[in-house]
Amino acid sequence: MQLLHSHHGAGALTASVLCRSDSFGTHARDTVIIRTFMRTYHSSYQLVVAEMRVPVYKVLLVGDANVGKSSMIRRLLLDEFDPDYKATVGVDLSAAALNLGPDRPVILTLIDLGGQSDFTALRTQYYKGAHAAVFVFDVSDRTTFDDLAFWYEGVRSNVFPAAGGEPLLLVVGNKSDVRESREVSSEEGAGFARQIGVSYIETSAKTGHNITELFEMVAEQAYERYPPRPPVKEVGDV
Repeated sequence: MQLLHSHHGAGALTASVLCRSDSFGTHARDTVIIRTFMRTYHSSYQLVVAEMRVPVYKVLLVGDANVGKSSMIRRLLLDEFDPDYKATVGVDLSAAALNLGPDRPVILTLIDLGGQSDFTALRTQYYKGAHAAVFVFDVSDRTTFDDLAFWYEGVRSNVFPAAGGEPLLLVVGNKSDVRESREVSSEEGAGFARQIGVSYIETSAKTGHNITELFEMVAEQAYERYPPRPPVKEVGDV
């Protein structure tokens, strides 16, 4: 376990995050614990003011190379787009903290899996323990759409959520800003999603269209399917 502190002055309130050290490993972490407590200037006595369990969900982004998975994460975290960004080789790991409402913070561990065939064995290791998988294709490249069946079968064969039950799945048509060279219609994308019984949304990492909405959708549905444990403590000594 790690204890990470964020101080607000000596003898004042201190916010701490208690988390496991395997946060970006192949196994999902269920929750982190955020504690706010008061430490006096001349004493080690601490008064716990609040303790909140924050759910952490492991989310896979899968699909062919160059469909924009990395750019979607970059837009979410940095609100920027790099037209010269290179395709992910292997695996990229990120974390995004989202607030779904009062007292409903969520952390998404985002696993950006390279689409190259050379990394099949590596990808399947990261599939394990995932709470959700987002299948991404490029609406201007029909091949990436046709390959969704391959990605779907790979996830369904290898994902066993740490929390049990069925993983949360979504289909995303990225690069919706491309008009003239579009090869896959919205109806086709939605049709494939209906076929496997999941939601469909179109995004553009370039313009930012629906990027925040996508990850909020993932967080909301994960929160409903895998709700956090109730608070452990009330105000008292530690």
